Amino acid sequence: MPEGLLVDGVPLDIAVAAPSKDQYPAPPPKAPANGSGDIPAGMTRDAKTGEIRPKIKTGRPRKEAPRVQEVPQAKQQPAAAVPAKDYTSGLQDIAGQAWALLAFVSPADAGAFKVTSPQMVTAWAKAAESQPKIGNAVDWLTRSSWVTGVITASLPLVMVVTANHGLLPVNLMSKEDAATQREQLAEMTARDLQELAQSMAVVPEQEKAA
Repeated sequence: MPEGLLVDGVPLDIAVAAPSKDQYPAPPPKAPANGSGDIPAGMTRDAKTGEIRPKIKTGRPRKEAPRVQEVPQAKQQPAAAVPAKDYTSGLQDIAGQAWALLAFVSPADAGAFKVTSPQMVTAWAKAAESQPKIGNAVDWLTRSSWVTGVITASLPLVMVVTANHGLLPVNLMSKEDAATQREQLAEMTARDLQELAQSMAVVPEQEKAA
């Protein structure tokens, strides 16, 4: 290569080896030293470096929902199971009253009822626990004392009437005792009727005297 050839004032061999100015990226525009000069649209001056850079679009600040502190809830204890109501005692009372009535009417039937009543009481107690209507009926019969009071007050009359007609079992009252009781009651009634008749006869005499 001939020596001394120059390209733009640069030796030819250096100019060929060195890259051209077009191969380097253009540096970013710098603001004038005095801070003046036009800034292209969409660009801004960096406050730290003074370089012109694209503007960063800022969006609308997002409103954050107020933070609510969650209060730990106390663990709820499971409700205790309510024990089922036991109807056995009330049904036993009813069975005893029914047996007392049967004993005057039919001793054999009363005996059969006494033998089978325990199983019946157990079965009806379970039915009352599972069926509200049956339970309400048992409650109605047992929670008030009127049933027991009526039966207790009526039993003596049932016994006396049964004995007067010779229907009372011998093991409860002998035939002789039943006959004696019948005569005494008849005499008592006769005296009461005589006193009633006398009281009715005295009233007209008192009216005449007045």
